[in-house]
Amino acid sequence: MQNAPVVGLPVDYFLRQLEEFANGRRKSADVNKANAFEMAAMARNLTPAEAPPPPSTSGRCRSSRGSG
Repeated sequence: MQNAPVVGLPVDYFLRQLEEFANGRRKSADVNKANAFEMAAMARNLTPAEAPPPPSTSGRCRSSRGSG
C-alpha cells in the first residue's frame, strides 16, 4: 500500500515527512498523483508553529545535512 494512514505513527516521523516534502527530498511513488504535489505545497506553506521541525536523529544536526 503506497498511502498508508498516518494514525498511530510517531509525531516525529510525521514531522520529518512534512519537512522532506517541503524541501523536495520526498516524492510520490506515482508521479501522476496530484495529491503528492498538493502535500508538498501544503508542507512548504506551514509555519514553524503549525509544523515544528522534527528532532534530529542519529546524532545528525538538521542544519548541517547535505552541507558536507
